[in-house]
Amino acid sequence: MRKAGKCTFRLLHISGCIEPYLLPKMYPTWEELEEGLVGFLRSGNYERDEDGLFFLELKKDGTANISSFSGGFMAEMQKRADKEKS
Repeated sequence: MRKAGKCTFRLLHISGCIEPYLLPKMYPTWEELEEGLVGFLRSGNYERDEDGLFFLELKKDGTANISSFSGGFMAEMQKRADKEKS
């Protein structure tokens, strides 16, 4: 869990071998990033085993980190997306 107010988050989608795409929405909290991730998974724009999803952590001091989601976390988010689809 990240501390509120210390950073914002964005999703980075890499589709197959195509250039990375930084999704336009910024998420002020980790919980909102999770909801955005579930929404993106539900949208049908993500191909499991072909695409990559990462997150950018944009800090207030102007620095940024790019990180991947763990496999277990992605599996949990995919379950949520599938459940909300039905």
